Amino acid sequence: MFKFSASPAKVIFIIALVFLGMQAFSGEQGLLRWREYKIKADALENNKEILVAKRKSLENKIARLRAGAADADFVEDLALNRLDMADPKDVVIKIDN
Repeated sequence: MFKFSASPAKVIFIIALVFLGMQAFSGEQGLLRWREYKIKADALENNKEILVAKRKSLENKIARLRAGAADADFVEDLALNRLDMADPKDVVIKIDN
C-alpha cells in the first residue's frame, strides 16, 4: 500500500498554495470579481456623463442669472413658471389635476 509521509513544512506549503489559489479566483481582487468591477465602472461612467451634462446646464443657468448681466427673458421665464407669477396682461387659467 502507498504510504504518505509529509513533513509539517510540506503540509503548510500545500495549505498556503491552496489558499492562494482560491484567493486568485474568488478573492476581492480575484478573476471572478473582474466582471463585477467592469459593470460597476461602466455604470459610474454613465452616471458621470449625466452629472457632467447637469453641471453644464446649471452653469449655463448661473451665467444667465449673474448680477449686471442677467438675461431678462430667462429671469421672466423663471418668475412665471417657478413662482406662479403672471404678467398683468396675461389671462391665467388654472386647471386642477
